[in-house]
Amino acid sequence: MKTFTIEYLRFEIRRGMRMLPWFFGSILLLVGVVSAGALTIRLFLQKAQLFEVITVDLAIHEDETKVRQITELLSDMESVKNICRFQYVSPAKARADVEGGAADAAILVGERFYQDLENGRNTPATILFPRNTSVGQQMLRQLLTDGVSLVQTTEAAVYAASDARKAFNLTISKKEMEDLIFFTYLERAFFRGEIFQKRVISPTGEFAMTQYYFVGGLLVCIMMSGLNFGFLYQKQERLIEEKLRLYGIGCVKASLVKVTAMGWLLWLITAALLAVSGAVLSLAGVELYLVRAMVGMLPLCISMAAVFHLLYRYGGARGGALVFFVNVGMMLGTGVLLPVRYLPDGLAAAGAVMPLTCWMKHALHLLFAASDSALLLTMLLPEAAMVALGVLLGAKPEAVTGWQRQKG
Repeated sequence: MKTFTIEYLRFEIRRGMRMLPWFFGSILLLVGVVSAGALTIRLFLQKAQLFEVITVDLAIHEDETKVRQITELLSDMESVKNICRFQYVSPAKARADVEGGAADAAILVGERFYQDLENGRNTPATILFPRNTSVGQQMLRQLLTDGVSLVQTTEAAVYAASDARKAFNLTISKKEMEDLIFFTYLERAFFRGEIFQKRVISPTGEFAMTQYYFVGGLLVCIMMSGLNFGFLYQKQERLIEEKLRLYGIGCVKASLVKVTAMGWLLWLITAALLAVSGAVLSLAGVELYLVRAMVGMLPLCISMAAVFHLLYRYGGARGGALVFFVNVGMMLGTGVLLPVRYLPDGLAAAGAVMPLTCWMKHALHLLFAASDSALLLTMLLPEAAMVALGVLLGAKPEAVTGWQRQKG
């Protein structure tokens, strides 16, 4: 009985191997379409605003005319326009807007703020953020934090130099001291990008945009390869499975064999894609764990095959169309086309439980993260659940609507 099961597995794999040229042909066509789409999106994003501009309430005391002039000057700067837009309101309305979500942040400037700064008094301005912040709010918050830190460092240097001049009777004049600190500040300010790069907020998490979309493109190619498995679910398959039962291969075993065969074929395609693209990335100086990824992608491919098997079984004659629309839905909901941070809340919540989310996380850690074995093993748990569900739920022929029609 075990021998019959193995022979059936070999039979299904041989059927799939004969279709490999069609698989790679469709992948080449898909790569061309994806490349054209990626170029179109890139050109669009170069002319469009990638991050949503946030609204900042400014509550400035009516006597602080100079502060208002400064903020109006800042609001006309292109770098500020790309991040936020200001609107002038009262302090009470500013607090209410932040609490109610009408404003993404608020800055409250009290009376005599500018005069205190001129006289050397550290009068603070109050900045309000909501508890749950978006990417744009986090960017503004980090820019403010870095800017304040830079100013505080320069301020501390002025105080320290002034105290040292008095304490040690330094020969340097006050003017020379001020010029020295001023030019040192300018030098640091002009290279402030190095300071801002120490902490980067990215919509793709800990992975670079290139890594994120490389894995996304790889998974899209593998997923779309699933459209070619329709030959395993043709009308005569029911007759084949009925004969297999005579040899002790029931619905569950037959289901498991199909999932294993599809998973093996998907892994061969994945290994070929990784070998070619990995070599290109290595030549470009991108560090990746290619051997570990090739081995670790096998359970991912088997879990993907289990999802395809379930869709083909319940889709009947329309199984290929069902696979296509499910793939597109997962691509839209899991951030492959656009990072999850930019998706509507409902779509992002649905995408969090889609299989592609699990596959993306697993593949990213396999290829680009120095993850320990324990973390990678935990990522196998949802994939094992997909395999179990795909095999068991796809093992009952009576659940397949296409076969019900044939039987009738």
